[in-house]
Amino acid sequence: MNKCLELYAKKEKIDGFRCDHCNSDTEAVIKPLISHLPDVLVLHLKRFNFISGYLDKIEDLVTYPMHNLDMSRYLISGIKQNSNYELYAIINHHMYQTGGHYTSYVQLHTPTTEGGTNELQWVFTNDSQVSTVHNLQDLVKKDAYMLYYKRKELTPSNIIKL
Repeated sequence: MNKCLELYAKKEKIDGFRCDHCNSDTEAVIKPLISHLPDVLVLHLKRFNFISGYLDKIEDLVTYPMHNLDMSRYLISGIKQNSNYELYAIINHHMYQTGGHYTSYVQLHTPTTEGGTNELQWVFTNDSQVSTVHNLQDLVKKDAYMLYYKRKELTPSNIIKL
């Protein structure tokens, strides 16, 4: 995941850029940075190429952290925000000769029998079937398409009070 984010945030030279102030051609360099991080961060992995009129699936394995995804190095310098995220859902895309199919992994909060703190449990969903995930290594697969992260500490103004 870090390699993907580094590629997104790397400096890029723009040829043929015309300056609005002096109206002359100049060399320009851009570097995409983030000015404000959301409480829920959705990372959409590029999984398809359109080549010679055909849709081709990119099946490279992208490893991603389940805990402590740190987005601080992609923020504009000087911005101070809590930038640590926890993974809570994954959408997978499976490609077949006749089309595609989506499944997901979702982290649930299940109450304990004693009424204490909630326990976290991962489940796999496939249409109407739901099953418990026993091995967390099963969550990182080449079919991962969208990753859902939540900020470890939510912004107080974004918390819904019921």
